[in-house]
Amino acid sequence: MANHPPEPTAFLGSASMERLLYTTTGTSRCIHRQDYSPFLLRRTWMGLFSLFQLPPDPVCSFNLDSRGPFGPGSPVSGALTLLIPPDPKAKTQPPPRQLKAAAITFYGRAATANTREESSGTGDQRRTRTIYYEDDVCLFRHCYVLITNISVDETKPLESRFGFSFPWTADPLPIPTPYEERRSVQGNYVGHAEARQQQPLPPSFRMEISSSTYAIFEYNIELVCHFEGEKTPFTVTLPIPLGYLPPPSYPSSVGSQPSAEYVKAPRRYSSSRLIGTEKSISRSFRDKFSSNTPAVDVVLKVALPATLTPGSAFPIYACMEVLNPSTSEVSLPVAELNVKSLRWHRQVFFRALRNQHRRSHMGEHEDSRTTTTSLNTLPENQWIDPRENIPTGDKSIAPKSDRSWYYPATFEARIPGDTDLSIRTRNIDCGYAAELKFVAELCGKEFEFKVEAGVLILPGGTMI
Repeated sequence: MANHPPEPTAFLGSASMERLLYTTTGTSRCIHRQDYSPFLLRRTWMGLFSLFQLPPDPVCSFNLDSRGPFGPGSPVSGALTLLIPPDPKAKTQPPPRQLKAAAITFYGRAATANTREESSGTGDQRRTRTIYYEDDVCLFRHCYVLITNISVDETKPLESRFGFSFPWTADPLPIPTPYEERRSVQGNYVGHAEARQQQPLPPSFRMEISSSTYAIFEYNIELVCHFEGEKTPFTVTLPIPLGYLPPPSYPSSVGSQPSAEYVKAPRRYSSSRLIGTEKSISRSFRDKFSSNTPAVDVVLKVALPATLTPGSAFPIYACMEVLNPSTSEVSLPVAELNVKSLRWHRQVFFRALRNQHRRSHMGEHEDSRTTTTSLNTLPENQWIDPRENIPTGDKSIAPKSDRSWYYPATFEARIPGDTDLSIRTRNIDCGYAAELKFVAELCGKEFEFKVEAGVLILPGGTMI
């Protein structure tokens, strides 16, 4: 069965109670929204109270021509129907309602909010209050009027088609941005200089910790209807999830990703076991105080991809190099190389602005959240014989002397398929880092190398 995008989970409307109805037919998705106004109290001329129910609110349905998935440049079209349902409790049906105007809008936004605690006073006079920050950046906005001055009821519904397309890039940000350029922040946001350039449209993203702490990228189609005699417009919103469609050139080879190499400084290791001596407590004690103990330099190297795509497998290149032996008697045995742990971090930094800026308070505030996932590597460990890995043939890459040993190994891991893309905007920075612990064992001695590398997550086919 084909995977379908998640159904809409939130609608914006009047303050009345809402009931949402969902139906799916063929390749179209139909979303109905009906509001039921609460009972109200009205004082009569006799000084008594009576209950009455307002006429039912309109019912709106959206039928999309395609379920998606949607990407930058994708068309979003369909049909909508707006009608006034009959009131089963009324003895006579109300007259048609006059619709002054109906407009439909397709927009994207990057919204953030967070809080900060501020304390003042001491002892019994100490007071703490919560300061709220929020920011709402418009990524794009397309709007047009559907119809004006018509009557709508059960027999004469409003039926209309609509059509939009996702832009390829977000609208330019206002310059200068409201954030302080020199302020120290952890996130790598879009600054004043980059705001002049066209930024890629970020995919849908939602990290909602609470009603006052969140970071959201969302895209919606919104219908707003103004009825005669009503101050508050009737509004219904349909979320449209934006993803990224993999082009035909989706990379299939794990070796196609560019990698970054990390090297640990050489460590001098002294032991009689380097010349084949058996392990013993007395020998280990003499090695510590003898100036003739065989010694070598041990260098650990790790290479990780700098860019990945969601759900892709990637290689981990690890190597132990043994250099500069103190004696020609050094003869190295097989060594064990393994990745002890591999953790995948998603780091989301988001900032927001204070509504009313005051000199005594911070005008902006940054927050962050990190989620960690443990990844498995294959194989778990490898036994490497250095004699099988000394380069031969090409003299340009061969070691300068036979007094060097190389223990190369390759491991493989895979990131989760639901990994979001790396995102940077004025107020949100979503990035990733791989934390790896590489251990090599030589002559009973373990050498450890911890690496934390940033990884850029790109849509398929855009590897750099």
